[in-house]
Amino acid sequence: MGIDLDVIPLVGETVPLAAVLDCLAGEGMTSTFRKLGTERQVRRDEGLEIDGAYEVGTSGNLMLYVNPTDEDDEDYEQDMLEEYGRNLSALETEEVCKQWAKVGYSFTVSSGVGRTREDSSLQKHLVAALARATNGFVIVEDNDVLSLSIGIYPPGDVIAAQVLI
Repeated sequence: MGIDLDVIPLVGETVPLAAVLDCLAGEGMTSTFRKLGTERQVRRDEGLEIDGAYEVGTSGNLMLYVNPTDEDDEDYEQDMLEEYGRNLSALETEEVCKQWAKVGYSFTVSSGVGRTREDSSLQKHLVAALARATNGFVIVEDNDVLSLSIGIYPPGDVIAAQVLI
């Protein structure tokens, strides 16, 4: 079973890879990013492209997708926050929704079936790093991934959580 974790960014039109790498380094983690479909490693001074796809790490089991928000679905952000933001107040939901709509994209970090414990740890740290780099939040859509209930969490809560699979 593949596992996806999503990140709601609240600032920035693009995310410099350096900011993500610095956040990972702060947690004692390192990684490489390669543009999917190429063998080209993304340089530290490059930004992650909206609508881009990246292979993360060396195992081939982690992918990062930078997803543009669906412009045809005006309620996308609100629907996601209502479905998964059970732990947010109405005021927090409203504020996050407004900021997310302005940014216009989100991240998905997806792990494959053959992932290792190290892949799962990197996935957890990567979503937290992306959230930190964009002043954002992590969406936990499944109770079986981390020791957190379904909800929307700041990066510190994600770092503190245990990886369950």
